[in-house]
Amino acid sequence: MGRATFDSIGRPLPNRKNIVMTRTPKDREGVIEVKSVEEALSEAQKFSDRINIIGGEYIYKEFLNSATKLLITEIDLEVDAPDAFFPKWDLSQWKEISRRESSEENIDFSFVEYVKS
Repeated sequence: MGRATFDSIGRPLPNRKNIVMTRTPKDREGVIEVKSVEEALSEAQKFSDRINIIGGEYIYKEFLNSATKLLITEIDLEVDAPDAFFPKWDLSQWKEISRRESSEENIDFSFVEYVKS
């Protein structure tokens, strides 16, 4: 995850290794801090073959080419002044393998799983 995402959560996520990509390491407790995509992937692969990327926008963009699976929440909502976006991606390189639609508080959304084709 990126530093801003980590700061917004305020603590390491439980039951997993938390790797924070940051330009300014500060020895945050309970996380491994790295400065690059390559360093993040190298550290993550020490613990698991399955690596989850949780953002933010810059992090998604940097890791998108390395991804083999995307778990995307598509939200049917117009926002007046959004401050971040998932990066543009070529849908033709991906195959949708599952979709689960839901609604909460009058907002429709779908959990969609894609694999690289």
